[in-house]
Amino acid sequence: SVAAFEPRRMADRVKTRYALSVLNYTFWGGSGAGVATDTFDAWSHENDECNFARVFCEYDGEGFGDGLVRVLDFDEADIPEGSVLPGEVTMLNDLNVLIFTSTRLGGKIPDVFSPMQDLRILDLDDCVFTGTVPESIGTLLNLEELRLNDNILEGPLPDIFWNLKFLRVLELQKNLFSGTISQSIWSLGPSLEDLRIGDNELTGTLSTQIGNLRNLERFWAYTNQLTGKIPTQFGQLSLLNDLAMDDNRFVGAIPKQLASCPLTELWLNTNRLSSSVPAALGEIFGLENLYLDENLLTGTVPSQLGNLYNCTDLFLNNNKLS
Repeated sequence: SVAAFEPRRMADRVKTRYALSVLNYTFWGGSGAGVATDTFDAWSHENDECNFARVFCEYDGEGFGDGLVRVLDFDEADIPEGSVLPGEVTMLNDLNVLIFTSTRLGGKIPDVFSPMQDLRILDLDDCVFTGTVPESIGTLLNLEELRLNDNILEGPLPDIFWNLKFLRVLELQKNLFSGTISQSIWSLGPSLEDLRIGDNELTGTLSTQIGNLRNLERFWAYTNQLTGKIPTQFGQLSLLNDLAMDDNRFVGAIPKQLASCPLTELWLNTNRLSSSVPAALGEIFGLENLYLDENLLTGTVPSQLGNLYNCTDLFLNNNKLS
């Protein structure tokens, strides 16, 4: 109830209520359709916005606290096709989590995120957003997870990550990004655990600075137009378990240093890799899937691959192996 809030927070509540009302009217025109779809259940009737469906506030165990809206979770919400994300969402500047996964939100992502300095998770996965990534996302100094997969975003990968020292998850795959991989991604250092930039139109080479991402566990860069050699610095990633760089234009030898990674997935197929298959790959005992097919590999298949007892898929076809 309203009594659960301290009076000094009333100004914040008025601003919050206004921002939520704008969302309601933007998506459903205030018609009450949100109630029927259980998206903004009873928004026009509840006195306390913390009781709205998909809205979560901060309370202690007895129902008291600052009552600030911390989470908006619209995962798979029935938002009408063609709806846009209104800039007023940033009036909810106490938010920690903003999720619009698998909705039909489209248009450009508004470049208005700077006031949302408490935001930890921004998830706009699987929508129909167009245009470029807003520069203001780079000002969210406490951001830990950014997911923009499965949209129609374009232009170069944004060079906005220099100051995001807490970013653990960066997912940008399945868009239309082009150009080289932005240098600010390599600056993320030990915070980054999950980097997904696959299924875009990226060009250029992989930086040797990838070795700086020493806590990286997953790196997906499949289905791009990346060239050059695979950096030996991958061997510095002692937590890397999932590496997918298939369907690119990599050349040269497969680095034997990959054997230093605790890989369960290694996808290097459909490139232009040459030389022999490193015997050291047979030392990655946890490897479950190894795809090296459709390259220019030569020589014999090393017997050490027989040590991969956990490997269920091993593809070497369409090479020049004997």
